[in-house]
Amino acid sequence: VRVYRRSAESATDTAPVIEVVREFIDAIRPAPDDMLVLAQATSPFTSPDDFRQLQHAIDNAKADSYIACRRTKYFVWNDDGTPMSYRLDAKPMRQAFGGTLIETGAFYASSAGAIARSRTLLSGRIEIVETSPGTEIDIDEPIDWLKAEALAKAIAMIQ
Repeated sequence: VRVYRRSAESATDTAPVIEVVREFIDAIRPAPDDMLVLAQATSPFTSPDDFRQLQHAIDNAKADSYIACRRTKYFVWNDDGTPMSYRLDAKPMRQAFGGTLIETGAFYASSAGAIARSRTLLSGRIEIVETSPGTEIDIDEPIDWLKAEALAKAIAMIQ
């Protein structure tokens, strides 16, 4: 394991993560087909099984990029007052609803070459890796920390 220390410019709260990744690629010069996985510390409930699922997806090499998502059974609406997840004349029962995938931020994976070419974390054919419960908690705001603490306490109580 090698620790990469980001530059002062990329180690700010406002620096886009893609800038950090590109800086990392420039510093270590990986082969274009080397797969880079960005695992974010702000997603503390990402489990070893979630990473095993990602590894399995990468080993099967069906996609150019991979993204962590969590399935939610909440109905999603547009700003204009129309439902995004269903038709008004055919609203499903929540338990029969297939759900919506939300990006968790837990991890992203793509080849170094694809990131260099597209200048984005995700490009080409993107495969979703569905992650376990709790991975939708991404600590970006104070309320997220409280949610994470509550979930950690709940997990400790049932174990």
